[in-house]
Amino acid sequence: MSEWTIVQFPDLPDIDTRRAILAWVEEMMAGRCLHFNTTDGWGRRAYGFQFQRPDDAQCFRRRWLAS
Repeated sequence: MSEWTIVQFPDLPDIDTRRAILAWVEEMMAGRCLHFNTTDGWGRRAYGFQFQRPDDAQCFRRRWLAS
């Protein structure tokens, strides 16, 4: 199995943004991806995706993490 690419947001997006992201990922991604929304032991939130294809991860970064 090849290495998956993790893309994590620096901050937890609001619920409407998360819904838009999930809809966009479902429609646009060719490969598999896994969504995560977790809290670590110190209460810090983590939100992001793991992409099977590096090209999908790059496309996601350009669309959702461009500054």
